[in-house]
Amino acid sequence: MALGALVLLTFGVALSGDSLSWSSGWMPPLIGLALLVWLRWPRGAILMALGAALLLILNINILQRYVVDANQYSIVTRGAALNIVLEIVKANPLLGVGPANYYYYTPLYPILGYYVRFNSHNNFVDILAQTGLVGTFFFTWFVLATGRAGWTLRNKFQDGFARGYIFSCLGGLAACLVAAALGDWFLPFVYNVGLNGFRASVLGWLFLGGLVALQQIQTAQPESTAPATP
Repeated sequence: MALGALVLLTFGVALSGDSLSWSSGWMPPLIGLALLVWLRWPRGAILMALGAALLLILNINILQRYVVDANQYSIVTRGAALNIVLEIVKANPLLGVGPANYYYYTPLYPILGYYVRFNSHNNFVDILAQTGLVGTFFFTWFVLATGRAGWTLRNKFQDGFARGYIFSCLGGLAACLVAAALGDWFLPFVYNVGLNGFRASVLGWLFLGGLVALQQIQTAQPESTAPATP
């Protein structure tokens, strides 16, 4: 109950006032929580989704003001940055231009009339630019394999903690992917969030590593004798 209250308090702060305009602060955890609720209570999640949709419709003006209008500059600049980075990718679409290198090529292209260095603020674009189609393929493979591992394990462990951990990792993976689309939160870009960004992103990687550990525990033993806890 205390943890549930903490979650509600956290979202209450993130969804109030000017904090609502920082989509990276509330959208990823909200998506992760929604998936977690759906995994635990599928029918209840549908009712909650309908209630949330009704709430959004009734407050569409607030959503427009704090989410769309407040991020208008970010939306425009991100779109311009995407077009330029995709132009840079054409130099080597298969392998990309190397780790962080596209940052030094950006001044060759004007972004909204300015010749400056910038990054895409999008991990998926970063991966494509730095490692090309090959790197994008392997990253996609990693995401699908990790998600499949969690989905397969969700009914293998009957213990409360182990099942809760697996469900949380599935929700966390979804949240990390949403965060990756909003900024370089999953794989910090050295010239934006920097190496300090790993203080936050490393938590997601550690928990996903625990998910793989659970998979190895379950695989190493027959299903009939699989441990209840890791």
